[in-house]
Amino acid sequence: MNTPVTTMETQDDLLTISEMSARYHAHRLRFVSRVHRAMMFVVVLIGTAIAARISGEYYIWLGAITSVIVLLELVFDIQGARSLHQNLYRSFTLLSGEIASHPDAGQETVQRWNMRLHELYADEPPVYRALNAHVRNEMAIRLGDLGEVKPLPWWLRLMKNWITFPGYEHKEAAASPQ
Repeated sequence: MNTPVTTMETQDDLLTISEMSARYHAHRLRFVSRVHRAMMFVVVLIGTAIAARISGEYYIWLGAITSVIVLLELVFDIQGARSLHQNLYRSFTLLSGEIASHPDAGQETVQRWNMRLHELYADEPPVYRALNAHVRNEMAIRLGDLGEVKPLPWWLRLMKNWITFPGYEHKEAAASPQ
């Protein structure tokens, strides 16, 4: 999720950051998995229709649509993105568990966790900023800090998994959770 971390982060800060990152990658994993399943469903459905020749004179168009869907799957590497987010989700979840299970960790241990967090950041793809804002809202609600919830406009909620919105920082003040 690429949340800036300094070497002076506390254990609680690291736990919150790693939990937020795990949630972020869980959202991305669910999204890319759904896209992959939907694309494969359409490919198999159209392929079956072509094989059964129930599509009449439009079988050439159905074949072209199938080719485009498979091409999109390959170009955007949906399965690779799924695997990457699955691995990052697992890594951040394991780190969160380790941090949570050692409430009285010393400074050296906290520094080691901080280093592991930075190592995980090195593997992260570009951040989807609107999704990042959505995850921050989820964490604020989870932590009971409703004053920190900043509702996203409908169009950002709709596009949060499709467009990265580079440079976007959601700064609206909020009165209630979304």
